[in-house]
Amino acid sequence: MNMSRRRDHVSIRIDEKLAGLCHTSSKHCICRVHDQLRRVNEKAYEPVIVAIGPYHRGKVDLQKMEKHKLRYLQHILKRGEETLVDNLVMAIRQLEEKARKCYAAETVRLDTDDFVEMMLLDGCFIVELFRKFNMRHLVEEDDLIFQSDQIRFCLRRDLILLENQLPFFIIAQLFDMTKFPGPQDEIIHMAICFLNYIIPNKKLVAPARILVNDIKHLLDLLHNSWCSSFAESRRNLKVGQLFINSATDLRKSGVRFKKLDTSCVLHIQFINGVLQIPPLRIADYTESFLRNLIAYEQYLTSNKPRYVCDYISFMNCLINSSNDVQLLRSNGIIEDWVRDDAEVHTMWSNLNKFIMISSDGHFSYSEVSNDVNMHCGRRQNVWMASLWRNYLNSPWKLASVLAAIILLLLTALQTVFTVLSYVRQLKN
Repeated sequence: MNMSRRRDHVSIRIDEKLAGLCHTSSKHCICRVHDQLRRVNEKAYEPVIVAIGPYHRGKVDLQKMEKHKLRYLQHILKRGEETLVDNLVMAIRQLEEKARKCYAAETVRLDTDDFVEMMLLDGCFIVELFRKFNMRHLVEEDDLIFQSDQIRFCLRRDLILLENQLPFFIIAQLFDMTKFPGPQDEIIHMAICFLNYIIPNKKLVAPARILVNDIKHLLDLLHNSWCSSFAESRRNLKVGQLFINSATDLRKSGVRFKKLDTSCVLHIQFINGVLQIPPLRIADYTESFLRNLIAYEQYLTSNKPRYVCDYISFMNCLINSSNDVQLLRSNGIIEDWVRDDAEVHTMWSNLNKFIMISSDGHFSYSEVSNDVNMHCGRRQNVWMASLWRNYLNSPWKLASVLAAIILLLLTALQTVFTVLSYVRQLKN
């Protein structure tokens, strides 16, 4: 007689836990910032004026903008057909499953109706915001967003937070469905125009040949726009060194620093002993901007280049003290109107915490690091740097050195003439 084996109660408990697991997908593109990064500066990842998507939905201090979302939907409907809202809802319902997969399943606990409503209101708000910014004749006189530069700046800051994203195909679908007669730009160009002002002293340019289907969300679009030209220059990157000395130590080894005028902040180069670095203006939201790009790159697959993380790591090598900040500031590389040198050093040190560069060894600045370290390894460069630093770095010191050299030459000439005169006397 065969009797079924009695199962252990621990096995039953584990089976129940396994059955309760949510299905995970590698296609998630809108994620929570992991705890290590968040703990360094939690406010950098939190919206201050508007919640987009499910992660910050319902927060009390963000409710004022919820009414504005309804107003913007109303403005859209006034320009369209009376039944347009039904068409919009049905379109979003068809995209619900695809949109849900963009978020981690365990973090979205909304039923179908709430999820569809959220996608519709948030998406229409973003579309109308971009349209009004690019087509000012659409702005109503009582629109508070366009009465305050500060509100628009806060909106830009919130719209590029990793946790505050909407799938871009939702935005594109609503944009296409709410078009009206007359000339108007495409959604990518409108988004770039609105987000441009979040980049400190640099202008965003949409990557060449980029398509709507290539874009995951607004932060992804910003990342592509910020890194695309730099990525083109790093196609044949070689494996090399990852670290260099601080700016003040490099100066002692003969390295000079120069501000590089270019539209790409990431494009650092080393030519003939000069480390050329594009300027970065550090403003109120610069840290939040950089932190969210870093957080986004942490979720890329291991073989994907992490250009922003590499840039932060390279600059962190240079900035090892407030003296390094002062040196870079004096050369026009760091522009900061809100923090002193010690605070900039602390900010950069914190930015570099818990970030990972590309695991395949293809560090974006490996060639620059190799060239810098080779330059510093040559003794003559160190000697020349010491000579310049100690004797030639001011007009008075230079004049003193020149006077000493002239005196030595005159003394040598006098000695030669004396010897020649003595030899001539012996011959006579």
